[in-house]
Amino acid sequence: MGNQVTTFALSITAVVFLNASAFEVGLIAALSRSAYLFFGIPAGVWIDQWSRKWVLVGFASLQTIVVASVPVAFAFHNLTVIQLIIMAPLLSISSLFFDVAHTAVLPTLVGRDRVSEANARLSLDPPMRVAGSSRA
Repeated sequence: MGNQVTTFALSITAVVFLNASAFEVGLIAALSRSAYLFFGIPAGVWIDQWSRKWVLVGFASLQTIVVASVPVAFAFHNLTVIQLIIMAPLLSISSLFFDVAHTAVLPTLVGRDRVSEANARLSLDPPMRVAGSSRA
């Protein structure tokens, strides 16, 4: 859901604050999903060869830095449509790799016999409850 909000926020920011054209907003929206088209299939193979922990930390950090650049650039009156166009594929790539690594690391964290339960909890509960904590 966070990725959907970010994609929407990029488009809204482009229109409201930067008076972006329809083409620019469409380009931002298209680039926001570009990683799935270009890297969707090989991402799993690459992540199997890399440390999943570092993939998760690295791409979450990349997302944080990229998203944080918007308010910083806005505060210094340097926010441009070009920045948002560059951000869109970076966020798409980081989201793809984080999601694939997250899915791949889940069986290691909870055990293969509890993957279904963990996936169900991830879709309903905050991530802190996945490890089997009881409801309060």
